[in-house]
Amino acid sequence: AAFMLCGSVIYISHFATYDSMTMALVALAAWLAVYSAQRDGFAFAPAVAALLTLAFLAKYAGAVYAPVVIVLGVVVGWPLYGWKVVRRAIYATVAALVMTFSVIELWGRSMIPGIQSTTSSRVILSPASHSFLITVIATWVGPWLVLALIGGLFRLRRQWMLVGVLLLGSVAGPIDQVRIGEATSLSKHVAFGIVFAAPLIGDLFARNQRVVDIQTAF
Repeated sequence: AAFMLCGSVIYISHFATYDSMTMALVALAAWLAVYSAQRDGFAFAPAVAALLTLAFLAKYAGAVYAPVVIVLGVVVGWPLYGWKVVRRAIYATVAALVMTFSVIELWGRSMIPGIQSTTSSRVILSPASHSFLITVIATWVGPWLVLALIGGLFRLRRQWMLVGVLLLGSVAGPIDQVRIGEATSLSKHVAFGIVFAAPLIGDLFARNQRVVDIQTAF
């Protein structure tokens, strides 16, 4: 519910662009990473790598969230499987890089100028001040980020690394745009982070519901 009711998510769903596809692939990769890390020590690392590769090929901005998903799997699986999860996370990272470069080299050489123009040699299309960009972020997803932060505070003592990864994922894209001073598509890009903020918001409301149920019982 927290995800579906976010204004930026609703906004992005109205566009015939690749943003929604990339967002779906990032969300699926994050879910699979957590699911696999909990149950089999991240044995599905190759599948996670493939999903992250597809997310990047659909929209280059998807690369920002690849490290977040990989680290999320490590943080979730470490208490259960230790270094096995780390080794498989490294494998997933290498596999994603190999698949990406292989696809580009074999079929997508024409993508290289596009990647350069949007990353290493990016030309700022709509320059804006940091204060303006932060205001835009607060307008679109500010309440969601605040709720995610509050939800994270309840789990900070027991799962501080998990909370940190989810909070970082929720603001990774917007922070990068603030850093370079780019306003283009910021209202769309803030939606990606809700994939990582929504679990914390859901946990917050579930926690409050349990408190209400206990009080009602008494």
